[in-house]
Amino acid sequence: MLYNTDNLYIGVICHDEPGGHIVINSLKKDFPNNNTDTFEVILDTYQDDRDGYIFITNPEGAKRDAQSSDEGRTNNADWDTVWDVRTQITKDGWTAELVIPFRSLSFDETRAEQVWGINFSRRIRRRNETAYW
Repeated sequence: MLYNTDNLYIGVICHDEPGGHIVINSLKKDFPNNNTDTFEVILDTYQDDRDGYIFITNPEGAKRDAQSSDEGRTNNADWDTVWDVRTQITKDGWTAELVIPFRSLSFDETRAEQVWGINFSRRIRRRNETAYW
């Protein structure tokens, strides 16, 4: 993770076994994310453990974003914002680089120190496996 005055940058290497079968079911914006390999980021910009912004991509760079509220019980999948992602499938899995402009997020800009919550997850569909960290 890196940032500058304009953007948050997140890079990930999603290792997979050689010859592993990456599952990609859609290239559309706001793709259904339950039947495909994914990498997901949730940003809790107010660090209140209640609300957040969700950014999801698959190995081909399809994008899905949503707002989360009520401690994750409610998601607004109709929310769309400006962000970018680049992915690459490699012999060892796949990589993703996300660029999220700060202007796409709501947060308290008056705070001297920005402390946010962040969660990551990765889904490997062929194994029906999801890891969170």
